[in-house]
Amino acid sequence: MSKRKYLPIFGVLFVGGALVCGLVTWYSSIRAANRVKGLTPITVAALTDSQPGRQVLVEGHVSSRNPVQSEFLGFVAYIREEREIHTDDEGTPSPGSWSVSARVTPPLLLELSDGLVQVENDDYDLENGTTIEEEPSSFDRYSDTRYKGIEIGDAVIAVGVVGVEAEPPQIKADFIARGTQASYVASQRSAGVIFFVISVVVAVVGGIFIMWDRVSGLLPRRHQWSVLRTNWNINRILVLVFSILGGAILCVGAPVLGLQKSVLGVVFAIVGGGLSILLSLVIWLLSRRR
Repeated sequence: MSKRKYLPIFGVLFVGGALVCGLVTWYSSIRAANRVKGLTPITVAALTDSQPGRQVLVEGHVSSRNPVQSEFLGFVAYIREEREIHTDDEGTPSPGSWSVSARVTPPLLLELSDGLVQVENDDYDLENGTTIEEEPSSFDRYSDTRYKGIEIGDAVIAVGVVGVEAEPPQIKADFIARGTQASYVASQRSAGVIFFVISVVVAVVGGIFIMWDRVSGLLPRRHQWSVLRTNWNINRILVLVFSILGGAILCVGAPVLGLQKSVLGVVFAIVGGGLSILLSLVIWLLSRRR
């Protein structure tokens, strides 16, 4: 069996994988956003009267009473990420993926409008922190180390559960994020939508070209020109139809996303139009080569 016969299988796996990856990321972002949106920021007075184990959200600022963990960075809490820089045979560098190499997340004091709250644990996640990337050496193109953290005075939210009774009141945080409740929800939703749109674009472009190559490759060479012209029109129609359907589906889910329908319509109109132009141009260039 020739490799060409495996193209439909590869095409289905490629398209399915891209869409599943986008949907899972989108769903996770929506869940994270809805979890935070469903919690009302609690005051110190209300926190004092709450039962241990209750899930809460506090919104305030990083207190100046927290010791700075790194004078160089100015962070009171941070994570360090590193990546490997690979070099090919021609000496061209290629950076790898970032991975966490160290965590410095001590208990923190947060200032709310009516008092102080103590984050009691040291194993919380940090999100949306300020990023500081080390300068690469003079002969390197890419940096291999960066830091993400929060500073004194930063606006933050902390989501977790009420701790044991103490003064000041304590929470065991699942995560601390730089910013406000509203900005966190907006960033999670927008990131999920953007990643899903990118996965759809990748799936559509990859799927169409894989199937086009499969169909045109089965016909005699003298018929390839007519198939090419036919697929040129079909591809534009498919992309347009898919963009309309995708826009309609997301418009129905707009209340869940917290976005206006017009915004989603514009996004998918741009994506659909851009894909149609791109596919038509590429197919036209391929036809000239033939």
